[in-house]
Amino acid sequence: MYLTVEQKIGLFFVLISIFVGTILLNREDTKNIEYQKEVLMEYVPEFPVNVNSADSSQLVSIPGIGPKIASEILKLRRKKGKFNKIEDLLEAKGVGISRLEKIKPYIVIR
Repeated sequence: MYLTVEQKIGLFFVLISIFVGTILLNREDTKNIEYQKEVLMEYVPEFPVNVNSADSSQLVSIPGIGPKIASEILKLRRKKGKFNKIEDLLEAKGVGISRLEKIKPYIVIR
């Protein structure tokens, strides 16, 4: 099957359109991905969290710490003062040995 000159020119423009469209779509996807990264970075917590200065939202950002346990840690800190060692957190209601082991990589005592 042979193509006429007009068909070849038409096919050429169709292929160019597909090529350009693909480039533009990829460029938009790249912009979108960069934007999503920027937005996500605003919500990514910074670790490790200093338990002696953290507020409730910082404590809740620690995997394994919910609002109730965060509240208990803050209550204990107000009552007893700063923590001297990570194991002091065991005195907070809801913090047991297994939870403490889970959160250790995400916290520091300063």
